[in-house]
Amino acid sequence: MEVKRIERGWAGHFILSENCLFRRNTLLEYGDKRWIISTIGELLAKDPKTNKFKIDMIGGDRYYETKAWEAKKEGPYWEINPEKPVSFKSDWYLSECGTIGIDNTANDMHENVVKELTLKIKGEPEMPPINYQMCDHCGKPLVKQDDCYMTTMNITNETSGEGLNGRVNLCSHCREELKDIVYFFCNKNKEK
Repeated sequence: MEVKRIERGWAGHFILSENCLFRRNTLLEYGDKRWIISTIGELLAKDPKTNKFKIDMIGGDRYYETKAWEAKKEGPYWEINPEKPVSFKSDWYLSECGTIGIDNTANDMHENVVKELTLKIKGEPEMPPINYQMCDHCGKPLVKQDDCYMTTMNITNETSGEGLNGRVNLCSHCREELKDIVYFFCNKNKEK
């Protein structure tokens, strides 16, 4: 028997989801099991100081998040059962917003959780956690369980003074190997 995957056109969770510009909602069906994977992000909120809209965090230190639950029937719909979360090991949040392509990264994050839970709902052996980020120096996957975290550096152009809006993802080994360069760029930005 195959897992049936249904993409749905509304957010699966979050009380302010109608204000989120990014929404994914996937229902997985396998026998009598139904699980929902929901990703939301880019919360549009009014800035009280300027009275203009801006992208705000959805909670904690994140602009996007993916969560999963068992489903329960509500009228004609299968909706999340907030009392029955489904655990997974893949990355579940992003703490950045505004960079070009971040919505693609959020989409990949959602797809990675769907892939992991498609195996789990069938009772197949767990796969290693999926992480969509790779070390920019050596190409090694950045896996949080291996203590490999993203290092963010906004590098400023010395001529124009404008930020390059760049980020460097480094594994712990490369971060140590390149620490003098990382230190130089980080301190250059602090001086300005």
